[in-house]
Amino acid sequence: MRKWTPQIIVVITLAVFMVLFSSCLSGPSGREPELISHDPGIPEDQLATLFVPPGYYQVTQFNGIRLQKDWYQASMLSRGMNVRIPAGSHSIVFHYHIGGSLAERNRHRNLTLEFTVEAGKTYALTAVYLNSRSWGRQSEFAVIDAAQ
Repeated sequence: MRKWTPQIIVVITLAVFMVLFSSCLSGPSGREPELISHDPGIPEDQLATLFVPPGYYQVTQFNGIRLQKDWYQASMLSRGMNVRIPAGSHSIVFHYHIGGSLAERNRHRNLTLEFTVEAGKTYALTAVYLNSRSWGRQSEFAVIDAAQ
């Protein structure tokens, strides 16, 4: 029997997520994710969309600047947020809300993720579980994934 390496598991997980995520963008019964624009003054052809799923992710900073309103929806019944951001390289600081002990929850606060987006594309903030020892190392579980 073939041994499953972490890389194969990650690739399969991302592929499954992309298939499932593609149906979430429009939502059931036409309910769309909340649409917000980080900077309304930027022309449409220079924007990308970052989908922030509901419940787990709370983005508090964008490019080193504290957000006036966090990109966050606590209810898992909400549709998430489509945040319009300029194309280019960015960084976010976020909390990843999961259960567990206080130490476990605090380990997933103020995580930093750097990423690059292209105009006209949609991306999603996702988590990939590799193994119990990798949680908290943001380079191994938080990714910006292209949805289209």
